[in-house]
Amino acid sequence: MPSVYCRDPHLGQNFFVFVSDDDIWRVNMTQSFYKILKTPEVLPAHRLTTTSGLISQPKISPDEKHIAYESTESGERDIYLIPSHGGISERLTFKGDAKLCGWADNQNILVHSGSGEYASRTLYQISTTGHESAEYKYGFGSYMHQNKYGTVVGRKLLDLAFWKGYRGGLVGEIWTRPEGSQSFQKILTDSMGNIGQVVYDDNMIYFISDRDGVGEIYQTDLMGKQVLKIAASK
Repeated sequence: MPSVYCRDPHLGQNFFVFVSDDDIWRVNMTQSFYKILKTPEVLPAHRLTTTSGLISQPKISPDEKHIAYESTESGERDIYLIPSHGGISERLTFKGDAKLCGWADNQNILVHSGSGEYASRTLYQISTTGHESAEYKYGFGSYMHQNKYGTVVGRKLLDLAFWKGYRGGLVGEIWTRPEGSQSFQKILTDSMGNIGQVVYDDNMIYFISDRDGVGEIYQTDLMGKQVLKIAASK
């Protein structure tokens, strides 16, 4: 494909996907993938969708058989599912205001939505087979992920580019519940400025913070005790 603007990448074990031209593209990672990264060669990208809506945030399932994504192809933003090699997409939500957090397992996705609410968002687990919806009673939530180490919930995670230097009541928050604990705790209280775009992977939390004036990438543990800046824009 020609030189274009690519966004929303998601990495699997054998391939990765990204959004360009308002569609999802797939790139297979062969044994020579990492060698190719060191050369100017171009990896072939295969288009998986052709819709008239706006697509964002594709997420590969743990078994790599499906890709969930956000789309406005039916008018409002909802969650859709497509086989990882392409094919017919299936609409999973009918809320009209759904955002994808990720996968809970191979059969369930995690979603947050403000449908029917005022200035709040609720977390849901939705089956990709029967489309059953289960609400999490965690209060305001705009991100969630859980694994064997614990559960992480993000609240009020807005794009920092909209509110540069904001320190009001809607500052982003991270709440964690380590495995075996009965309750959530807020970490990084009042020390990281505004927080956005949280990702919980393995036993580490990654997030963007404007603590030092601009949005930069940090990582911390479930207790929020060790904070490390891992990418700086200056």
